[in-house]
Amino acid sequence: MSVEEELDSPDEPTKIVDCFAKKYKPVALKVKPVLGMLPERFRITREIIEDLLKNMSRLPERPPEFQTKGHYNLDHKEKLDTVHLSGFLWPKERKLMYWLVVKLSHSGDTV
Repeated sequence: MSVEEELDSPDEPTKIVDCFAKKYKPVALKVKPVLGMLPERFRITREIIEDLLKNMSRLPERPPEFQTKGHYNLDHKEKLDTVHLSGFLWPKERKLMYWLVVKLSHSGDTV
């Protein structure tokens, strides 16, 4: 049944028009913000106890050449290279990425 047929049919003359005739929301139901004070229990308090970065180990400025260690071997390195295209990272950043993956893949080491 086409749109013209629906509009001309005597059984349901206002089928399409009814869906457009209703308002989305009456004015009486609209939410109007009211200025007021936020209760103390809902306030966010920040308690910075110590410097969280002071015990973090530093990344090497000159990462070493790639060495296989644990599960991270040359095949994994090549798969990682195919994911990160050649222009995405600079050579030093790639060496740092390899070093970081080796460090994290070895279960006993932490960065």
